[in-house]
Amino acid sequence: MMETSNPAAASRKQTWGTVVVIIALILTLLAGAYFRLTGVNWDDNQHMHPDERHLSNVQSRITSVDSLSEYFDTENSSLNPANQGFGFFVYGTLPLFMVHYIGEALGQLGYDPITIVGRYVSAIFDVFTILLIFAIGKRLYGKWAGLLAAV
Repeated sequence: MMETSNPAAASRKQTWGTVVVIIALILTLLAGAYFRLTGVNWDDNQHMHPDERHLSNVQSRITSVDSLSEYFDTENSSLNPANQGFGFFVYGTLPLFMVHYIGEALGQLGYDPITIVGRYVSAIFDVFTILLIFAIGKRLYGKWAGLLAAV
């Protein structure tokens, strides 16, 4: 009598499918990181993008605060772009502060270096976005759809 279903074979097939998806996802993340992290100084410090130039100007003028109370004192905070001559700042401040403190930790707070730090931070978040897209696709439609979306 022939058995129509083999649970062990189905389990091995599912395991290999998972391994293939993981390897393909890692390769996708590595490719995304390579393409996004290569050539970040594409404009040779010419600051051609107007939004990025504005953010670099703000970054080079703000300074760190010593306490949370100083941070929350928005009228006097040295992190507040409005207190540094940029009254019309329509961008979010979380990325601004993250790049500032990362640049400070790396000793890269000047106008040109902070632009490069910001580009690297942006690139790293883009790589995490690939992983997030995979997770959403996997949750909604399965691992193969998640992988296709990530790729």
